[in-house]
Amino acid sequence: MIFRFLLLALVTSACLLASDKKILVVHSYHAGYEWTDELSRGIKATLGKAGKFELWFEFLNARRRNYPEDAEELRQYFTGIQKTNQFDLIITSDDEALDFVVNRSNGIFGNLPIVFCGVGAGKLTESLARERVTGVLEQFPTPQFLDLALKLFPKTKTLYIINDNSPLGRFLKNEFSVAAAAKKQLTVRNLDGGAQTLGEIKAQLTNIPADSLVFTSQFRQDLNKKFVAAADGEYSLASVARVPVFGPAITKIGNGILAGTPNDGFDHGRLAAEMVLKVFAGKSPKNIPLFADPSEHFLFDHSELTRWKVRERNLPQGSTVVNKPPSSVLDYWPLIAAASLFACFQTIVIVALGKNMLHRKRAQKELSGALADLQVALKKAGEAAELKGRFVANIS
Repeated sequence: MIFRFLLLALVTSACLLASDKKILVVHSYHAGYEWTDELSRGIKATLGKAGKFELWFEFLNARRRNYPEDAEELRQYFTGIQKTNQFDLIITSDDEALDFVVNRSNGIFGNLPIVFCGVGAGKLTESLARERVTGVLEQFPTPQFLDLALKLFPKTKTLYIINDNSPLGRFLKNEFSVAAAAKKQLTVRNLDGGAQTLGEIKAQLTNIPADSLVFTSQFRQDLNKKFVAAADGEYSLASVARVPVFGPAITKIGNGILAGTPNDGFDHGRLAAEMVLKVFAGKSPKNIPLFADPSEHFLFDHSELTRWKVRERNLPQGSTVVNKPPSSVLDYWPLIAAASLFACFQTIVIVALGKNMLHRKRAQKELSGALADLQVALKKAGEAAELKGRFVANIS
């Protein structure tokens, strides 16, 4: 950690000495899409601390348009941008943006260095010209996820794999299928959004057998390439599936989805920006290794755990349970413990004060009694002295 901090400090210093850099950021999706916004935030936060950079953001809007069919229209648009700007580097996020810049731009970007993020390992990244390209791979612990699902539901016989009609969906379909192929006891059924409509897939999910599990990706477009939001996509699919639903690439679970992973867009943006700083410090992209962090941290939805009678103690160590009701005693045990300790302390103080008051009253009573005895003794002594004086006077 210390070494990384020193390295980043040196890189940052080198960038500060250089002239201002102009960076083109090409997003695959649209502004307002949470993953895309978090990527932008990570890029801005990191580069903002390192110096003055001019960031030019563009959005392919690939999930709302017919990419790659509209590649020619995009080429014309970016040709105009490139002619009027002198960019020093390109950051791409997700598969479509990297595919466009590398494979479908007809060389309009020349030999500009490229740093990508949010891209799954596969044919796209395997064919990259590493002399000018590096980046952050998006990996999911799919085999571990499947092992966990079968451990929680050992009687499973059929696995239904759902993917949407996008590069990420096709990538995840392959990931799920490879992991499932190693489980000889499983029968695999593909519900492919590239070959079926959303309605057809939902109809099939309503009739799947009870000894099944569902693995789904985010679902933003089907065969008709019509964009749908999460409520009409993966959440809608999960709502009609009467078996447990797992989403290894879904960060916001609930609404019928039992488990997901904390895939963090901000972190991808931050890591990509750190690579940008290294490039501007003079390091060749081919000498900056592709970064991949296959996190095995899992998210679970509390209501779905309850629905399928899965106990939290059976979850992997380090798992996070989300969407818990606020009334859960376990959520507030530190506050309850502190309040209990404070109440005990107050009780001890009150008892101590009570005992002290009793001791004081007892001491006051004893002192009053001693004073009364002293007064009696003094009175008797006075009477004796007076009697003695009379006796002496009479004798005289």
